[in-house]
Amino acid sequence: MRDASDPAKVDHLKALSAVGDPALTTGRSPDAGEVKIFEADLTVAGSYEEAFAGCSCVIHVGTPMGYGGANNPEEIFDGAVDGTMNLIDTIQKGGSVKRLIYTSSFAAVGHPAPAGYVYTEDDWASDGREGDPLWNFDENGELQRPKPENWEAISKVGDLSYSMAKVITDKMCAKIAAEDGSFDAIAVNPCVVLGPCMTTAHELVGSWQWVMGRMLAGKRKIVILSRFAAVRLANPKSITISEPHLPWGVPEKFFAQYEPASLPLAEHKHIPVGMPPIAWHHGTWAHFNHTFDPIHGPVSDAVAREARHGYFAAVSFADDLVGKTLAALDDTGKAK
Repeated sequence: MRDASDPAKVDHLKALSAVGDPALTTGRSPDAGEVKIFEADLTVAGSYEEAFAGCSCVIHVGTPMGYGGANNPEEIFDGAVDGTMNLIDTIQKGGSVKRLIYTSSFAAVGHPAPAGYVYTEDDWASDGREGDPLWNFDENGELQRPKPENWEAISKVGDLSYSMAKVITDKMCAKIAAEDGSFDAIAVNPCVVLGPCMTTAHELVGSWQWVMGRMLAGKRKIVILSRFAAVRLANPKSITISEPHLPWGVPEKFFAQYEPASLPLAEHKHIPVGMPPIAWHHGTWAHFNHTFDPIHGPVSDAVAREARHGYFAAVSFADDLVGKTLAALDDTGKAK
């Protein structure tokens, strides 16, 4: 904990302990054990030595996030990679730790893939990115820290630096543990973690916890139909259908409604003359599994048709969801 005196960061941890403030431990078994809180910082080498002394297992769950603008992409990347390396250095120096459980993310795994694709432990988010200028690989094809000139572009692509960092740290933990031999490393790759928020730090603006928390609190009632299988609200005030954009989270039946070869292509295939580079939004194409540079030339007809095929299918999916929503409102008598 960087600040052990911050109630928002430590009170929920103290509540796990069988000692301390009785108001925080009501109902706890006397055999529940004790939680000890240490001050440390991922970005400071050696700051975990006292906390790790004598430990047999380390569960690493902390990383810098960008929610609410808390960290920029470079801080997210360096905090994750360098911070994890600091932990590993401490583990190797201490010698008592036998297992490192590293909390990663599906962001380390997910890459552009066709509908119905099944991801396995052989998949990495860096797969198929070799032609994307934002992803930096060495001569052996291993993902590296982004080039300095790309941080601004990366900042426009959601959690891209987070995904890059997770790929690198996942592989780094496994490689170092295997070479060291004195401890093993296990990575956990959750998609979304939802549940009771024990502190305000668990629901920063933009996180799924924040979105769902506002819904449950009645502050903003939203149903994101194309992301969740079902969300039922008794009295929804607004319903949002996620935009029909990449990545295509669309059922196969909507793709089947269109024949790619029959889809019309753009009449104007080049960007406007004199358009400033900042006007180009790279983010959309960063998730598309093709190698090209739209700034300096048009995409091929095959790529264009594939992209339009996905977009047409996504729009049809959205139309279908709108129809189901209207039908549900009619059925429940809530249509106005």
